[in-house]
Amino acid sequence: MKDFQQLEVWKCAHQLVLDIHGMTTDFPECEFFSLMDQMRYCSAGVAANIAEGCGRTEDIELQGSLSMARGSAVELEYYLLLARDLGILRDGYQRLSAQTQQVVIMLTDLISEIEEARTTRERGKIKVMSNSVLQ
Repeated sequence: MKDFQQLEVWKCAHQLVLDIHGMTTDFPECEFFSLMDQMRYCSAGVAANIAEGCGRTEDIELQGSLSMARGSAVELEYYLLLARDLGILRDGYQRLSAQTQQVVIMLTDLISEIEEARTTRERGKIKVMSNSVLQ
């Protein structure tokens, strides 16, 4: 098990959740149960999926949770764009969008690192197995 609170990507994702919550409090009342909820839900989903993945025992499970987190972050990018284009989110769009994109990049890099480490370990196991069969 890994401590998700030590991951830089989780810290950024958690800050994004806090910023989304703060920014959406000014949304019009008619958006409280639609766009505002969607933005809050998927931003929290990013941080929650990172945390969940860290509680898993296998790297492949962590990788899957991080992939889900990345999907939620990309979904949030769309909601930010929609809120901007609807004129609901004027101030703060650039900052929130940049934060979201940074989280996507960090997740992509972490997923790649895990995949590379996992592949390297599997190659090592195959090599050891083939050597033992040949001996």
